[in-house]
Amino acid sequence: MGTILLIINFGLLLFWIRLWADPRREFYFNPFLSGPVKFVDSVVGALGLPVRLTCILIIGFGLIFKTAVAFRYSYPWELSLGSVFFFTPTTSVFSQLLTFSVLDFLLFVVRLWTTYLLIGLITPAARHNRATEAFHFAARPFSLMAPLARFALLVAAHVLIVFELTQSATYRTLEVASVRGGLPQMPPTGLPEVVVSFLRLGWMAAASFADGLNAMRSAVMVLVISSLLAMIMRNNLLRQISHEALNVVMGRFARSSFSAGVVDLGPLVFFFALQIIYSVVSSLLLSLTTMVS
Repeated sequence: MGTILLIINFGLLLFWIRLWADPRREFYFNPFLSGPVKFVDSVVGALGLPVRLTCILIIGFGLIFKTAVAFRYSYPWELSLGSVFFFTPTTSVFSQLLTFSVLDFLLFVVRLWTTYLLIGLITPAARHNRATEAFHFAARPFSLMAPLARFALLVAAHVLIVFELTQSATYRTLEVASVRGGLPQMPPTGLPEVVVSFLRLGWMAAASFADGLNAMRSAVMVLVISSLLAMIMRNNLLRQISHEALNVVMGRFARSSFSAGVVDLGPLVFFFALQIIYSVVSSLLLSLTTMVS
């Protein structure tokens, strides 16, 4: 069920991106973009309504449909922040689930923006190719903003989404004892409740931001698997798309020389490096949360 909801989010993302693009003024000869853009335009054109209004209506319908699927099958919906905080709907009432569905999609979009920002930090400014252009297109309108404005928007988005989650959902924290190799537990502090609430909100927003690392790790895993499938099936198009997309995710580290014979170990090294960084950040946030709780 979780996979189905994720696929729905990806589908809604196409119409979200279409809100910020104008094909009448933009032309893309790009295998990463041509298919999705044509699909969205065919759906939007079939309804005969203004483009942006159509996209908004489709996104709204998709969120309601996603909620109905979770409601119908009593799906135990849970949102994870940094693998530290786990949010679930307070009740199984449809309106409550719809709010949770909206927050789930917004968090999905913001995680894409976070991934875009993190990849931008490790990517040479002079790199321009088809995969980079497609990623820039997928991150609109975030990618169209100035660097400082991007960072400010990202911080505000994480904080606001986390705040709304704390108000409309219940959450639990990962048990310190269940973290293997975690950082030592810090001693508790006797801070006022107001200060504790603000600090906890900050740690939650930081955990949400750290999920960008996990998104990069997942992307590397998917692209490595697709590259292997392309090699087995001898599909040159899939192999080329996977290779170019993997280079985008890895940034400047895509050209690192980690190889054993003809096998490039760079993606695996990058994957485990992201896993280590993500685990350390999650353990630190968990310790800080325990300290102020």
